[in-house]
Amino acid sequence: MEIRFSKNSGYTLIEVLMVVVIVSLLATVALPSYQDQMMRTRRADGKTMLLEVMQAQERYFTEELIYTKDLTQLGYGDKRVPSHENFYLVSAHECSTANPVSITECIELKAEPVGAQFDDGILVIDSYGNQNPPEKWKL
Repeated sequence: MEIRFSKNSGYTLIEVLMVVVIVSLLATVALPSYQDQMMRTRRADGKTMLLEVMQAQERYFTEELIYTKDLTQLGYGDKRVPSHENFYLVSAHECSTANPVSITECIELKAEPVGAQFDDGILVIDSYGNQNPPEKWKL
């Protein structure tokens, strides 16, 4: 039995280029979508931490009748608390509403993005339940 090899057993340059073009087109479409999905997934880390700290603020308020800007009084190790996955730093501030209110009435929590989440922007929630920016709080 004799085995013969054909001299045309490889791929042509045009076939290889077509594969490269198709793969690059798929990457062009898929990569931005993937990055957007990852940013929204990491945003959940910031929202979770904001809600957790706000819950601690409300417990503190029921005992002291005032909110606190010092998160160490809520049992956290620092005035700026990292989120569970370290994509955000949460801090407390007096509410920045059109009509100034005292810290006995309102507290505002801000989650500043860090690391891979840096380009996402700040998430804010206050003790009145306002969530800003609204589009980032939607599912």
